[in-house]
Amino acid sequence: MSGADPDPVPATQRELVVLVHGLWMNRCVMGYLAHKLRCAGYATASFGYFPALRSFEHELGRFVSRMRAYRYRRLHFVAHSLGGVLVFSALPRLSDLDIGRVVCLGSPLRGSLGAKQFMRHAFGRFCIGASAKLWQSFPALRCGEGIEAGVIAGTRRFGLGRFFTDLPAPNDGVVTVEETRIDGLCDHIVLPCSHTGMLFAPEAARQIVQFLRTGRFLR
Repeated sequence: MSGADPDPVPATQRELVVLVHGLWMNRCVMGYLAHKLRCAGYATASFGYFPALRSFEHELGRFVSRMRAYRYRRLHFVAHSLGGVLVFSALPRLSDLDIGRVVCLGSPLRGSLGAKQFMRHAFGRFCIGASAKLWQSFPALRCGEGIEAGVIAGTRRFGLGRFFTDLPAPNDGVVTVEETRIDGLCDHIVLPCSHTGMLFAPEAARQIVQFLRTGRFLR
């Protein structure tokens, strides 16, 4: 019948992968990964937000409300850059939900030297916008009890960071590999990708699917 749900399993019994983009981007940039996840059998949804225009706390509140509105049995997360910070900041407020696995790509979970250096320039302050307060007093993020989280970091230095920052190696042009590490991660791998390039890298997509399925990356 036209318009019928092709999946007979109620949404409350299914699992959803929520994709969260980074600073200066929108949900469209997560389209390639969403496609790969759907091909692997996952239902997906993308969360859009405006961290340069609205405060991080405002967007965090929106994110938590949106996650609570979903009626899926379990939520997984795939987040790029600042999106990973958003997810980890939200997890304590979602502790009563069934949270599955979390994969972060190039997320500065320990803060961002690049953002601080970028804000020394007028152009940088304009681009960072309303998220400036976050980078100046970065929260202490950690993996909550029972959370299975993995991080993919990049080592191909390419992007605006080359012109406005001086980051220690290895880095992906925006975030250093060390900034992606926090205690409690189930797994952490490094790929030869740039900060944005990892969103379109087949190997990154393959590793994301592997972690969502098993809680570990391929080696």
